[in-house]
Amino acid sequence: MINQFEQMILPITEFRKNMTKILEKLTAPKIIMNRDKPQAVLVPYEIYRLMEEKLEEQMDTILSNVAAERVKESEAEYVTHDEFWKDMGIE
Repeated sequence: MINQFEQMILPITEFRKNMTKILEKLTAPKIIMNRDKPQAVLVPYEIYRLMEEKLEEQMDTILSNVAAERVKESEAEYVTHDEFWKDMGIE
């Protein structure tokens, strides 16, 4: 597990020196570190496309749920501002 994690970490100086080679061989995400702090994540394009697809599916689900809630709300009985205050005894 530690070895696998170490393979994910890439110092920024190493990335700068070997950028082309690293990008050509990129098969899994790599965390780019600068002074022991994560700065960015390199993700192979195929994985990025899969992530994007899954995010779009999730957004579609969320938006359809929001739309269903709005339909329910539109079917609720609404009281105008004036009616509210009148019902409260304040006119």
